[in-house]
Amino acid sequence: MYSGNHSPCHPLHTLLKAAEILRRDKTIVFAFVGGGSEHRSLRQAAETSGLHNLRFLPYQPREHLSAALSAADLHTVVMGSKFVGIVHPSKIYNILAVGAPVLYIGPTPSHVTDIFGSGASSCAFYPAKHGQADLVAGHILRAADARSRSRVTEADFCVREGSVQRMADIITGELARGSAVSAQVFGPVRNAKVES
Repeated sequence: MYSGNHSPCHPLHTLLKAAEILRRDKTIVFAFVGGGSEHRSLRQAAETSGLHNLRFLPYQPREHLSAALSAADLHTVVMGSKFVGIVHPSKIYNILAVGAPVLYIGPTPSHVTDIFGSGASSCAFYPAKHGQADLVAGHILRAADARSRSRVTEADFCVREGSVQRMADIITGELARGSAVSAQVFGPVRNAKVES
């Protein structure tokens, strides 16, 4: 599942190419949830290629987001190379909260690879770069195989391996640095309300 903006910040062409590679595998379905400036061209490309293993859903209401995220066997986070350090794919935190494995398509280093460590895959992390559609397709098949063989959830695995604490340390550090950067760029933040 890819859930979020379909935009130049999150180019989906590699994921679409992986869908073409896996088009004959009836057990794999690609769900694109959301919309954006590239949504129409993505749908047109899928139709032109005759892909029947794709599903397009609109943005989900916030109150249904947890259920939507929990429904996927594998979540995709995509980061455009030009946007590293400018755009932060915050969806990664919701995905990790539901304990889902992550397919990452984008450059290294990035916020996402920082969370998982340089190439570490202790929390079912499948990294690839833009243009590596064969690797993405392979990751999807490996994730499907691991999911079918495993009776341990990814969240349990992360807790057992101590990765949750590591993730919490990284998030805390990022927030501390983000606060300093925000204060430098935008001035001090006053009366900020955090929604849970």
